[in-house]
Formats: sequence, C-alpha cells, structure tokens
Amino acid sequence: MTLNLTLFVAAHRFPLQLAAHLPKLVGFAQNPRSFASADPSAPERAEVASEGFAILAGGEDAFRDVVLSLIKANYRSREEFCAKTIFGNLSTELLGLRDHPGYADALSLIRETAADVVPVGPSDDFLGTSVPRRMHSIHTAAREFGLPYTPLRKAVEESGVTATGDFCGVVFPAAPLAEIAENLPGKTPELESEIVAYREFLSEAESLGQTSKCQPKDFITLERAYIRLKVTPSVVEALIDDGYLYQARTPSKHRSFRIRSRDVTEFQKTYISESELRHSKKFRNDFESKIKKLGLKPAISSDSVGTNFYRIDQI
Repeated sequence: MTLNLTLFVAAHRFPLQLAAHLPKLVGFAQNPRSFASADPSAPERAEVASEGFAILAGGEDAFRDVVLSLIKANYRSREEFCAKTIFGNLSTELLGLRDHPGYADALSLIRETAADVVPVGPSDDFLGTSVPRRMHSIHTAAREFGLPYTPLRKAVEESGVTATGDFCGVVFPAAPLAEIAENLPGKTPELESEIVAYREFLSEAESLGQTSKCQPKDFITLERAYIRLKVTPSVVEALIDDGYLYQARTPSKHRSFRIRSRDVTEFQKTYISESELRHSKKFRNDFESKIKKLGLKPAISSDSVGTNFYRIDQI
C-alpha cells in the first residue's frame, strides 16, 4: 500500500479510519497555536483536520515533508532520538493504533524518513521496531563506541568527513563515522586511559540504573551542575563536550541525562569561573589589573566553553 492521499476516498487506497484520522493529527502537529483547552472543541478539531487534509492532498511526499518539518523543529543532537518528543501525538496515536489497517504503513514511512536524516539506529526501538542505522551524530557514535566526545569530534574534523543535511549540521553517514570511531587516530596512553575510564563510567551508570528504582545517587541533573558551578547550562554542556565533565543517559524510567557529581566536585576544586572570581573579595575591585599583575591566564578559555576558567592553585 502506498500513502497516496489524493486518492483517499475515490480509489479507496487508504483505510477510511486512517483517512479521517491522519489529517487531524497532521493539522495538530503543524499548527503551533495552543487551543483553549486540553480537549479541543468540535470547531477546533474541524479546523485542524481541514488544515491537515490540505497538506496531505499532496500525497506521500507531502506527508514526508510533514515528518521532516517536525524533525527539523524538534531534533537536538545531544539528546537521545525519541519519537514522542519529536512527533508528539502524531507518533503516539499512530503507534497506539498500529494493528488497525493502514497505520503500520504510516508508521513505516515515519521510521524510514527519520532513518534517512537523523541518527536513529537499531538500539532505539523507534516507533515499535528497530531500523538499520544510516546516519550518526558525533554524540551517537561516541555513545555507541564508548568514546569521550571531544577526541572523536577532533578526529572527525581532521578527517574531512562532511556533515549532511541541515539537521543541526552534525549528522554524518554512519559508515565513515563508525570507521573513524573504530580506528580513532592519535591514540596515546593518556587517551587510552581516558577511553577506559569513560567506558567504566558508562557501565557503572547502566548498572546502577538497572538495580535501583531511583536515580543513581552519584549523578546530578544539568540544572544542579550549572547551579553548583555558577555558570549557564551552555557552559556546562561545553565542559562536557571538551571532556572536563562526563555525562551518561541513566537507564531509568525517563532515561534522562545525568552528570557524575564527583566530576563536578573535582572541577570545583581545580577551577573557578571568571564571573565568580570577579565577585570574590580578592578581585572585586580592578579585576583586570590584578589579573595582569599576577600574570594569570585562563586555564580554560571562553573561546572553548563560553567563559574563562582559572586554576585555583595559581590564584
């Protein structure tokens, strides 16, 4: 069966239930305005259904464009690719009715479209079934091969492999990225040690999450980390990317990202942000001249992570 929605009724190419249901789902997904209540009125339902039907009159290609537009709007390379967060009710309602005629075909088109443009892979159980991996992001490759993000990113940059599409500019064909990850160049004893430590960390997170109903006690949220470090969330994310902090997706109910608390503690013992240093008693007045007099230079520059950090043992 093909999703030729221009022949809905006339040729009966699509089951009537889905022919009536899909335009409503697409209309809601494409319409950014919020409705007056969680349960839209009949006129509101009719309005979005009409919008959805107008979109889907273009057939299978139009439906694929809807899927692509939702991915572009909601995909974030750092996060695990989740159909519910990307497609909302469009995916959850189709999945809930997948045993009804036609729904499996609609789900298949969504899966195939996503697999072509974003790093969804066999381990993702995407919309009820796994799909062969076609794309990787540096984040997904780092997780899949148990590598710290930063050395992998540098290796990809040096390789000349080009990101494809316009999905945050960080999606690559799976095969070349896998080859780079498997043969990470420039390995040194220090990097080998870092890789081993990172894999042990991921294993620990997995083990703790599976044996406990609560979040592992050694992990904290991104919000808690940036409050402790007195910086913005983007700075914490950059510190993660540059290898100063480690994060893992804990295998809990919500599979949320957590940052290892003791890494934050060790970072706090070693570094202090420029903002916090400026407000300290010693540097509160005439910060620039005092820094220059002491010959202090940032140990971690703002060009790298968004703000300067200084080593505490040099102050």
